[in-house]
Amino acid sequence: SVGDIIKSNQASAALVKSMMALVMSLSAREEKVPDRVRLASQELLKQCLSHDDVTILEHSSIAVTLAKSRDWAAWTAVVKVKDGIAAENSLIEVEKALLNPSYTGEQLTALAAIKSLIQSLPPPNELVGRIVAALGAEILSVFQAYATLTSNSNEIQSQRMNACADCMKIILAAYQQFSSGCAEDEIAEFLIVLFESLISAIRFNGLPNHPPPQGPLSDPSLGRMCAQAITHVARMTPIPFKSSMGGMSDNDRAVLEFAVRAEMSGYAITSAPAPAKKKLSLKGFKK
Repeated sequence: SVGDIIKSNQASAALVKSMMALVMSLSAREEKVPDRVRLASQELLKQCLSHDDVTILEHSSIAVTLAKSRDWAAWTAVVKVKDGIAAENSLIEVEKALLNPSYTGEQLTALAAIKSLIQSLPPPNELVGRIVAALGAEILSVFQAYATLTSNSNEIQSQRMNACADCMKIILAAYQQFSSGCAEDEIAEFLIVLFESLISAIRFNGLPNHPPPQGPLSDPSLGRMCAQAITHVARMTPIPFKSSMGGMSDNDRAVLEFAVRAEMSGYAITSAPAPAKKKLSLKGFKK
C-alpha cells in the first residue's frame, strides 16, 4: 500500500506531499467522513509526517491547521509524531479553545483530546512536558471555573462533573510527569500551585457527610475528588507534599489537612459521646 511505501522511507518527496495534501483535504470537508476513512487517513498522515522529506515547519503548519479546524482526533495523531517536536504553535489554538467560556462544547472536546493524548503517553515524556508547560495554567483555570461555578449557567452545571473529571485526569498526569523527572523542590513548587485550585474547589463544594458550603450549588463528590488527589500526592511524594504545606497560609493548610483526614477516615461521621446520665437527687422530695 501507499502507507507501507511511505513508512519504509522509499517514497519520493512528491508522493509524500501529495498524500499529505489529500489527507488535509479530507479533514477540511464539512460533511462527515466515515470512521474507517478517517482513521486510515490519520494513520497515513502520521506516516507522511515521519518521512525524512517533511520539514518541522511543514509538520507544525499541519498541526496548527488541524487545531484551528478543531479536528482534535487528527491533531492528536499528528502531534504524537517525533515526540511532539512540531506541537508548540498548535498549542496556542488549544489554549484558545480551552479559554472560550462562551462555547462549552469546544472546551470539553479540547479537554477530552488532551486527556486522551496525555493518558496514552507514559511519563516521563517530552510531549507531555510540552503540553503541561504550555497549558497547565489553563487546565487549572478551567477546572476551577467548573468546580466553583464562576459562570452559573445551566450548560456549565450540566457538564460540570465531566469537565472536572477530565481536568483532574490531566492534572494527575502532569503530577506524574513532574514526580518522574523533577527534583523534590520543583515538585513542591508545582504542588503549591495545584493545591491552591484544589483547596478552592473543596471550600466551595465541601466533602461528603458535611454541610454543603454553598447549599444546592455545592457538589461534595467534587470535593472528594480533590481530597483523593491530595491524599494520593501525600502518599506518593511525602517530602514535596510537606514542603508545599510550608508555603501555604494557615487557613489553606487547615483545609488541606481536614480533606486528607476525611479521605483517610472514609468520611465517617464522628458521633458525639452520649451525655452522662445525671443521678436523680431525692433530697428535694424529702419532707
